[in-house]
Amino acid sequence: MFKAMFRYALLIGFFIATSGVKAGPIISEFLASNQSSLKDEDGESGDWIEIHNPENLEADLTGYSLSDDPETPQKWTFPAGTSLPAFGRIIVFSSGKNRLDPNRLHTNFSIATSGGSLQLSNAAGEIVSEFKDYPKQRSDISYGIERNGIKGFFDPPSPREMNGTALIGFVADTVFTKKRGFYEGFFVTGISTQTDDASIRYTLNGTKPTPETGIIYDGPFLIASSTIVRAMAYKEGMVPTNVDAQSYLFTGDIINQSEMNPEIANSLTYRDELRDALKGLPVVSLSFEQDTVLGRRGIYENPDDKGRGSEREIHFEYFNPANPDDSVHEPAGLRIHGGNSRQHPKKPLRIYFRDD
Repeated sequence: MFKAMFRYALLIGFFIATSGVKAGPIISEFLASNQSSLKDEDGESGDWIEIHNPENLEADLTGYSLSDDPETPQKWTFPAGTSLPAFGRIIVFSSGKNRLDPNRLHTNFSIATSGGSLQLSNAAGEIVSEFKDYPKQRSDISYGIERNGIKGFFDPPSPREMNGTALIGFVADTVFTKKRGFYEGFFVTGISTQTDDASIRYTLNGTKPTPETGIIYDGPFLIASSTIVRAMAYKEGMVPTNVDAQSYLFTGDIINQSEMNPEIANSLTYRDELRDALKGLPVVSLSFEQDTVLGRRGIYENPDDKGRGSEREIHFEYFNPANPDDSVHEPAGLRIHGGNSRQHPKKPLRIYFRDD
């Protein structure tokens, strides 16, 4: 009886001892292509790394180091006096600015978006947290680790907050059966993705589809007039696609719209040439939420608004009717541009493109 109790007491002591082993600070999340999630003291959106202290005691980061190069594990070192509260999180901007103010930390390197490694070493030079061969990163989608140890993507990012559920990968982009361009009669188009069991939503009114909004795609559908189709694909546990757009333009609709000069559209001299003339022009098509650009709170009604806060989300398309392969599309930002011309009825616009 005594021996059994003694063994039981030893067992309890073992569990108490092992449960008290310090895990130490870890890299809990990082963002390699920060466009809008977090700004530094200069107002710039640099890459960032979140360090988390999972213990109930303050951690001293003096002498700890970060690196994106396994051959140089102590590439950037935390300054003396840097501490991390119990269960706390600290952000280090990976901007290349190399700043050592404990309240404004910046590494001397930037995180590669194409994939790579990221390491945290303690003051003795031992690697205590590592993301080895992390996958390619995308704009404003972070990568990190859940509380249960699973690594994956986070959308949206959660700097200085507990990470949510990790997403295991990206849904494959949507593909349309009909390319953007000019058309003379109605046709049927379809949308697909190579990700098994993914769902697709689309819109026909310029609004942005989401996993909760838009028409649920259940098969090819009819296009009978000028239409911009915006589509995205999504699947539980994965990062959804960005929004794709295809502009289908009917020359008859363009010629008959009220903005066309009737003296030209109805001219015996020009009217028979208009369709072919339109098809000879390269086209830029912008799709957006109408209220954000043309509504009461849109940038057209508030032309004095400036800076990143005035920027509106759009989708940019370009195609050359003479060369069907000369076609691109990208998510972008739109702002009013210029000085006095901001007050003109026709306002100058600037389009902003940013890396994925």
